[in-house]
Amino acid sequence: MMKPTRLTRVMCACVTIVLLTGCFKEGEIRGSNELLLNGSLLKGTMAHADIYIEDIDHHVIWQGASDENGQFQSQFSALENSIYTLRSKVNHSTIMQCDAVFCFDTNDNVIAQFGEPIIASEIAGLQLTSFISSHAQTQTHQLNAFTTLVHDLVAAQLLDGVYLNGVEKVSVSASNLVSYALNLPIDSGNFLSKPLQNLAIADEEIDAMSIVNAAMSAHISYLPTLSATIVAAYHEPNNHQLQSALEAQKNQILDTAYELLASAYVANVSQQVANQISVARQRRIDFAAFALQSHQLRSDISMTNAQRNITGAFGRSGN
Repeated sequence: MMKPTRLTRVMCACVTIVLLTGCFKEGEIRGSNELLLNGSLLKGTMAHADIYIEDIDHHVIWQGASDENGQFQSQFSALENSIYTLRSKVNHSTIMQCDAVFCFDTNDNVIAQFGEPIIASEIAGLQLTSFISSHAQTQTHQLNAFTTLVHDLVAAQLLDGVYLNGVEKVSVSASNLVSYALNLPIDSGNFLSKPLQNLAIADEEIDAMSIVNAAMSAHISYLPTLSATIVAAYHEPNNHQLQSALEAQKNQILDTAYELLASAYVANVSQQVANQISVARQRRIDFAAFALQSHQLRSDISMTNAQRNITGAFGRSGN
């Protein structure tokens, strides 16, 4: 194992857990079900944050907030075979506990140490996104940096009425593109349904994605900047300026992940995971492979849209 060193920039992993309980009943809208969701917000504990569920037209069909323990519950009419966006936002009452050695603002000022609360003004604009399905394959769903990157890549390109299996294929393809951007193992599955660990309380061996997820939250600017660059590079994979920007952001995030690995606050990390992150930070992005995967994602999106049910509804509220 690596020797502990002082962590210079680390903010805790940022996740929302959503439990799709499978408790359905016939709703007021024809072809709809009442969908019950129970969940909790963790970025440390993230209390009093706004939670939104949106349809494809960005209409908010349910709004709530996490409680003092970061938990929430919702119930709404979900159209069958539909996809919705789940979004968390900071409001003026939101408080987040720092679960890192130090938490920084965008000006590189320390705003909290481990275990201390962070007030809303310091994390203003922070939001995470993902898709949720009216017929989820699993009972747990997690919002984190990786779900946000995948959502941001494909959400604007999917058309109304696409089938759920097509969305699954597109999400896996987008997950692979994110993996290429960060030099992570390819074919890790669909990031929208891959739960990550909260490093502050993890009692099992921690994987590389959970470490990198925490590193992407070291600064509030890391995630939105990386997301915008990946989306731009996806559309222009041979743009050298975008390639340089993505390489620099990858290095910044993986350097932070490596520092996190070396700290005394992260236990249960195998040497294999440590080596994986070390190699990823030293190796340049394979932009030829990134370009090929960008083409594959465009093809998967085009095919999914072409096979959609024109008369179907993709997360419309019925208003």
